[in-house]
Amino acid sequence: MISKNKKINYGLIFLVIMMFIPFIVKNEYQLRVINMALLYSIVALSINLLEIVLNSKSNCFKEIKAYAEAHEILRYFKIDDVAFELASNLPYGKQRKVEIARALSSQPKLLFLDEPSAGMNTKETGELMELIRGVKDKFGPAVVVIEHNMQLVMGIFDRILVLNFGEKIAEGTPKEIQNNKLVIEAYLGEEEEE
Repeated sequence: MISKNKKINYGLIFLVIMMFIPFIVKNEYQLRVINMALLYSIVALSINLLEIVLNSKSNCFKEIKAYAEAHEILRYFKIDDVAFELASNLPYGKQRKVEIARALSSQPKLLFLDEPSAGMNTKETGELMELIRGVKDKFGPAVVVIEHNMQLVMGIFDRILVLNFGEKIAEGTPKEIQNNKLVIEAYLGEEEEE
């Protein structure tokens, strides 16, 4: 027990903890968590060291919040297990998820996705459909997708706008679009009379 009259040498405690970190840390994520915890403890003790390094206590809390939000997005896209990998080393499907997760991290009100399923196989496209469907509910932005994969478009959206050579030819529900004569002619070709 520490007496009220004795002063604690927090610098020594901090140094001892830092000496043992290499023996308890298994990966970079754990190291970051420990660093955040140590920084938080310094802030809680009102030591001026943190203010010198970060200029304010609130920066530390903002950084902790940013890490937590980023990890939530990575977890939603099921790529939190590769959080410390180079994106260029990931399979193509995961790279596309990283791109969308990165865009979401800026907390947009409107998320534009240009051909998000390009180059993906059927399984990856199915996973992406589920993720995009939930983006608005989980993170809030409206989602606009420019896409040629009609399975993806019809499977995600309540309303669809169809362009042909830059001209709007149809707008409506997926069912209305599937049955629209102009859309069928533009994208499937006209039926030939025999």
